[in-house]
Amino acid sequence: MVTLQYPNSDVADVLHLYSQLTGKKLVMDNFVQGKVNIFLNRPVPRDEAIKIIEMNLLMNGYSLVPAENDIVKVIGTGKNPRGAGVPIISDDADIPAGDHIISFVFKLRYADPLELQQVLGQYLSPPQTFTSFLALPKSSSIIVTENSSTIRALVRIIDQVDIPPAEVVSEFIKLERADATKVVEMLKEVFDKGAQPSTPGGVPPAQPNAAGVKGVRPVVPGVVPAPTKEEAELGALTALSEDSIVVGKIKIAADVRTNRIHVITRPINMPFVRKLIAEFDANVEFGKPITRPLRYISASDILPVLVQALTEPGTNQQGGGETSNPAAGANTQQPRSRPTSNPGGFENGGSSGSSSGGQNFSEELSTQAVDTTPKAVTIGNAKIISDQRANSIIVLGNREVVVKVMKILDEMDVRAPQVALSTVIGELQLDKNDEFGVDYFGRAKESVSGVITSRNNSLSTQLPPSELGDNGFPTNNGLNGGILDPANILNFRRIANAAVGGTNVYLAAGNSLLAIVKMLHSTGNFKVLSRPTVFTTNNKKAIIASGQEIPVPVNTIANVGVNNGIAQQSNIQYKKIALQLEVVPLINSEKEVTLEILQKLDSVAGFTQLENNNIPTIATKYIKTTVSAPNCSTIVLGGLIQDEARRDTNGIPLLSRIPVIGAIFRNTTKAKTRRELLILMRPEVALTKLDLYRLRQKNSDKTHLGPEIENDDCPDCPKPGDGKQLDLPAPDLPGMK
Repeated sequence: MVTLQYPNSDVADVLHLYSQLTGKKLVMDNFVQGKVNIFLNRPVPRDEAIKIIEMNLLMNGYSLVPAENDIVKVIGTGKNPRGAGVPIISDDADIPAGDHIISFVFKLRYADPLELQQVLGQYLSPPQTFTSFLALPKSSSIIVTENSSTIRALVRIIDQVDIPPAEVVSEFIKLERADATKVVEMLKEVFDKGAQPSTPGGVPPAQPNAAGVKGVRPVVPGVVPAPTKEEAELGALTALSEDSIVVGKIKIAADVRTNRIHVITRPINMPFVRKLIAEFDANVEFGKPITRPLRYISASDILPVLVQALTEPGTNQQGGGETSNPAAGANTQQPRSRPTSNPGGFENGGSSGSSSGGQNFSEELSTQAVDTTPKAVTIGNAKIISDQRANSIIVLGNREVVVKVMKILDEMDVRAPQVALSTVIGELQLDKNDEFGVDYFGRAKESVSGVITSRNNSLSTQLPPSELGDNGFPTNNGLNGGILDPANILNFRRIANAAVGGTNVYLAAGNSLLAIVKMLHSTGNFKVLSRPTVFTTNNKKAIIASGQEIPVPVNTIANVGVNNGIAQQSNIQYKKIALQLEVVPLINSEKEVTLEILQKLDSVAGFTQLENNNIPTIATKYIKTTVSAPNCSTIVLGGLIQDEARRDTNGIPLLSRIPVIGAIFRNTTKAKTRRELLILMRPEVALTKLDLYRLRQKNSDKTHLGPEIENDDCPDCPKPGDGKQLDLPAPDLPGMK
């Protein structure tokens, strides 16, 4: 029996007693110093006393490292005993008795060394300064450094966990409807516990220490390695919980070729997995497609608008297979712009059309084929198809989506307001004292206030009230039709000081296009060149053009012949010489329209001799302006003046050609003429079908507005055979001979 009563005693005295009890030879370093407390009130057996002393030394930071020949190394506090040559043992029978510090090699058969390393690190918490774990995956082993008592406990634990894995089954599950790849992605979202991804360079991410675990020796310094997982492995718990709804692990993979899902898991999990896959592969009832024919807008143009309107903020629409995604970075092919103007009659080679492009003076309708391939976009659980062949929208989805699409189409698939542009293009011959032909409209003897105004200034006088109508404009009983006095049209004394050099734009209010043309024609100096009428939709370009193409040599090739002769060959290109008028109307209200006008006039100003070729010099004049005018008013454009010098010779045939004396029998006159191009334009807004019917009645010989006017779409319009006729004003365009 041994009495242990060492209160606050020197550690050297306790080690001396330990050496006597064990018969070991102790080797102590310089750090072995300090006080310990061992006090038992009764004697204990020798083996128990040895064990109590080893436990006390270990608790106070002193380490006992066994060596050969019954030598024990005593390591003081603050020093790691691994530096003193800790013995490595691989057989549990060789584990020394007591609490000596040793390293033990655990040879594993089934357990994962890395996974076991993490488990042991959490089990020995908090660890001692000498505790370490070193996993060796290639040899399927792990080296643990601890005291011999702990090592013996770990041997018993590892024997219990290093057992064959649980039984697993492998099964291929066939899908009838769903896509195997997409179902596997959904299954991974269900089974995955959100494992942390690997860090760059292949280094496993650091794992948090549970319950203050410190000092676990890692494979990579400062990082506790996580157990490796195969790419298809999901779940790792041994019982059902909120974190894992399967027992153990599960591996799933998609067999794209056969559209099957390969599942490897425990038998207890297989019924649940089969049921879950069957639900993902369930038959979805195909909703009846809703087709909406479009009348006034293009299906390809409205499809991106519908996608943006139905897409919730922060979400992305998807497209797959034949589907295309036109939104937010969408790539649905947009067809070319299609003309929307309807020509209402054109003379002298004119043409009309509309476009949303820039100032293309030689614009022509494109002859490229329009892409009529149907486009489809998936938005959530709904799909919208654009059938460009039938110009219709097809909707597949729930009732809420269908109602939204139909309401949007009800608001957007409406007839766009149209504007009829009645135009008279004429040429006015000026006298030598005239500056601008348009200035005639400011020189009436008794002009009416507000009837004719200039863009630069306003010229007006008052007309007697008896000659004014209810709207303030002159009546047909007024002065020469109530507009202008042709007898004084060449008198411009009132406007000579007010005219501004360049282009003048005048606005004649009221139904005055006919009166203005008659006024100009009555002077004998005005000639009507053409009088087209063109229809265009709101904010779409209308083009009126008339002209010709002239050949222009672009290069000359000289070839040397057999007899050293030189033959020249010129390549010819045709240049357009035309009068072109482009108008973009913008309807402000029922009573006002804003016109963006571009007038361009080409002419041959002369010829230049280059390498035996006469190269024409093409002169170009153009006007660009924006004017706001009341509905049905007349806009007059002028200012493009052309001077022409002419020499005419008249005489007696033959005699007038005799040299010297021939001058007696002939007469030579020189004349200089000045001509100005005038364009009179009258915009008329058609907001309703009744307005279109009125325009059709006024221009029935020049245009056709479509069969819908003759049907029941316009209840206010007179029908053929009902004996009714609208009381319409006389057409604005006079019949000029």
